[in-house]
Amino acid sequence: MKECLYHSKRHDDKMQLLSELIDKLNEALSTENASVDRIISRMDQTPIQEVKQRLKQHLKETIIQKSRLRRIIIRLGGKPTDVKADLSQSFVSTTMPDGKKLTMKIKNRR
Repeated sequence: MKECLYHSKRHDDKMQLLSELIDKLNEALSTENASVDRIISRMDQTPIQEVKQRLKQHLKETIIQKSRLRRIIIRLGGKPTDVKADLSQSFVSTTMPDGKKLTMKIKNRR
């Protein structure tokens, strides 16, 4: 009986970790979902052809990353999100004394 409880506890722990992993992957996917819209918007706004081409390449890479994340989430038994992260709330930027710009990701506080 003791062994059965041990295996049940281990199974529950593994399922909890799997659920947390899927949540984190979906969080990353929501950022990628929002990034697609932002990249397209920036492509539409820029008149500089070289920048447009680089953004187009970045868009392709972002779409590939979204696809990878979706496949991994599905393989793990999760449902990929269609939610789009609020990118304005995800990062904070500041200019350092030497003039360099520093951008940091803000962790969600739950």
